[in-house]
Amino acid sequence: MSHDEKFPALTEYLAGIPDGLESYPNCLAKASLYRGMVADRPLLQPVLAELPAPLRVLIEHPVPVSSWLPEVHSHALMLAVYDVHFGDLNAFTTWAYEQQRALFTGPLYSVAMRLVSPSLLFKTATVRFSMFHRGARLVIVERRDNGGTARLEYPPGLYDSISRAGLCSGLTAALDLTIAGRASVEIVDSGDTYALVDAHWER
Repeated sequence: MSHDEKFPALTEYLAGIPDGLESYPNCLAKASLYRGMVADRPLLQPVLAELPAPLRVLIEHPVPVSSWLPEVHSHALMLAVYDVHFGDLNAFTTWAYEQQRALFTGPLYSVAMRLVSPSLLFKTATVRFSMFHRGARLVIVERRDNGGTARLEYPPGLYDSISRAGLCSGLTAALDLTIAGRASVEIVDSGDTYALVDAHWER
């Protein structure tokens, strides 16, 4: 089986950005994101041997959870996990939700999430997004009593449809951890450099 057949989503992603894994070095992601993913859905031999060298290094020699790595590498590992363990977007987003919820309730970030109202969480989403990402921006477009709209802005192709869906899972998990109860987050428009995200929660 060829690399393209083993990792179709990963291969398509890397082909869609200017310099593959070397693209956008100034766009960074917190290592806690990829560490949680590959801990729960490991990339083992012989699959590991088929990954590009920079991704294998991150698996074989994990960087500290508090450090930063290129966002393209973080997304590439997420897509490798998707290809190996899922291949179905619904199953992936359900799992991504649980992963993000576990991250936000863990020792690194639980204090930042504790006892925050959904309105305050959404109001401060730009700052909270920057806790995990550098280079891409989340901008609040509209705030409503029980919802709002935000715009994710990023270099061309940095976020693909799968990573955008994963982002929605993360935002949903964050809102669900507030006192609001069940929330819903969906992408209402997207393009090569942006995604418009609409959030709703019940009081």
